Amino acid sequence: MDPSPHSPPPRTKPSAPFDHLAYERATREASGAGAGNPLVLAAIVAVGTFGVALALLFVTGRFSSPSGGANAATVAFAAPLCDGVGEGDRAVLSRSFELMRLTAEGMRLADQIVRHDICVSVEAIDYAGGYARSRQTIFGDWSGTEFVIAKMMIEYGDYDTIAATLIHEATHIDRAIRDSACSRCETLANGINLDEEVTAHAAEAEWWIARYGIDGRQAWTGFSWYSHDNLAFAYQRGPDAFRDHVRSIREGQRLS
Repeated sequence: MDPSPHSPPPRTKPSAPFDHLAYERATREASGAGAGNPLVLAAIVAVGTFGVALALLFVTGRFSSPSGGANAATVAFAAPLCDGVGEGDRAVLSRSFELMRLTAEGMRLADQIVRHDICVSVEAIDYAGGYARSRQTIFGDWSGTEFVIAKMMIEYGDYDTIAATLIHEATHIDRAIRDSACSRCETLANGINLDEEVTAHAAEAEWWIARYGIDGRQAWTGFSWYSHDNLAFAYQRGPDAFRDHVRSIREGQRLS
């Protein structure tokens, strides 16, 4: 288990939103990927409100640490993975679940997945980092829920981006279980529920800030990670700016 993360030295934030589409094109060209193999920049991605979240993350120590608070390193946790997930993928997802559970909210979401007998599977999808389809059975439980991580995320992402995706999808499931999903939502032209995505992406941003501090990771590595830095920067600019940012990264996404 990694030691508890700490905020990096202050760095200058970008003065304008990152051009994620240009980044996608440049990274695809650099990696030699074909035009028909889009990157998973829409890594998806737990609940939280804008004003309270940042204070809670740092003032009350929501991020786990060996010296206080909930320490995931001392708690045995078996990642809820479906039968059929390969050994290599299981190792990556298990490590990502460990990172997910380093925050109190991440721990709550992960434990809820286990409690409701929901398992995570892996599929070869190229239009998103993962997806969740919440389904309640006739017996009232949620074991029929689909929780999927894209194979490309495991192959080309890293533990942190996968952990953020787990947070995102687990937030969608959490809202279904708690019956808190919005009833009068804005739907984008491609069918994406913007309000629900804003909530799930906010969860990612909170986790990312807890992991790397307000200045983000700022290291050029692998596929979709940089979108999380910009997600965190947009989150810190307030609800309107964050909603606009989520709209910009989701309005051109295809759903299959």
